Amino acid sequence: HKDYVLELIKCLKNESIKSVISSYFPKYSLEELRKKGENVVQSDLLKSINEKLVLSKISEIYFDEYVFFD
Repeated sequence: HKDYVLELIKCLKNESIKSVISSYFPKYSLEELRKKGENVVQSDLLKSINEKLVLSKISEIYFDEYVFFD
């Protein structure tokens, strides 16, 4: 039972993180995101994700690539 609860918490956490990320980018135009720059976007996402997390926090976000397609 304990393993099930931990797995459920893990899934909910992952969904919460996905939700933050997928709702962040549509809020801004391509130009706004370019002006913000990678560091500001990372900081914004880090703050928003950590607001959703209860038991732990993340300390850094990495992008493999930070590329926009027109």
